Amino acid sequence: MAGQKVEKLRKRRIRLYNQFPLLRNTNDHHLVLYQLLEMLDEMGVRNLSIFIPDPINFSAAFRVRLNRVWRIADHLNVTSRRALYSAPKSEKQREKTTLQRMTAISKFARDGSLLFSPDSPEHLDIPGKIDFMLWKEGGHNG
Repeated sequence: MAGQKVEKLRKRRIRLYNQFPLLRNTNDHHLVLYQLLEMLDEMGVRNLSIFIPDPINFSAAFRVRLNRVWRIADHLNVTSRRALYSAPKSEKQREKTTLQRMTAISKFARDGSLLFSPDSPEHLDIPGKIDFMLWKEGGHNG
């Protein structure tokens, strides 16, 4: 149904953009993201960013540790898409940010300023199962 609505908008020559969060056990695997980005591209929807939600209360079940976020982004090897991390004061693009791990605190250095932001504890960041996330496609073997 969403595809039909997108097609109607495209026929009216309306540009369509998208952004979405990276969520543990929902889309935290490069193959899931690849399929989603390909589907959007085929529909003519330009993805602007994949963002990491702010560390709010009771969100630990959905958070992905930043080091794993960067590995997923590197595995996709897609330079035209941006992975953003919402941090206090502003969103930081990985390409222009230095990340250092300090226990469960990530330190960003950018333009002479330091930002500290909570990161997910390592023991809580259990990757989602690819067969669960791609259940409609019959899972993934390999």
